[in-house]
Amino acid sequence: MTTEELKKLKEISLSETYKIGSLLRNYLDTVELHEEPTYPTRTDTQRKAYFLWLEQIAEQCQNMGVTADLLFKHTAHISVTKEMLHHAIKTLIKAKWNLDSTNDLRKTGHLDEIIDSVASWVGKENIEIPPFPSNDIKAWEEMTGYKNASGTQQNYPELDITTSANKF
Repeated sequence: MTTEELKKLKEISLSETYKIGSLLRNYLDTVELHEEPTYPTRTDTQRKAYFLWLEQIAEQCQNMGVTADLLFKHTAHISVTKEMLHHAIKTLIKAKWNLDSTNDLRKTGHLDEIIDSVASWVGKENIEIPPFPSNDIKAWEEMTGYKNASGTQQNYPELDITTSANKF
């Protein structure tokens, strides 16, 4: 619907009640339909054939010892982006743990395996990945069991043993 069509319909809707039907019928006679072309979707038989075919290919690859990294190194050149890596990780977590979203990952264990996998992927190209970002304050609080009220880690002064010994 165009802005003009919406404007005209609003104008008609604000007309006196007894005129609305007549105005609407007259307006509808002027409207031209512009339908998007539709394409038939695949049939159930085609869907089943597609997944059977993928299963047969996967079985052949497994029998020949072909792994995904060997198979996909021959594909088109695709730039490495955050989105591409995220999609690859989503594929990994679906295959490993049958999870559909990274939001479903467990707090411990899953992320370590993902980090190892990404390090392996990128490491094969001799690229050093940065360390996984961490919140040092939160890690310190979890490790010590002490929650810092100010929200920042306090830098306690080093104890000078020679001065302390003289005080006792």
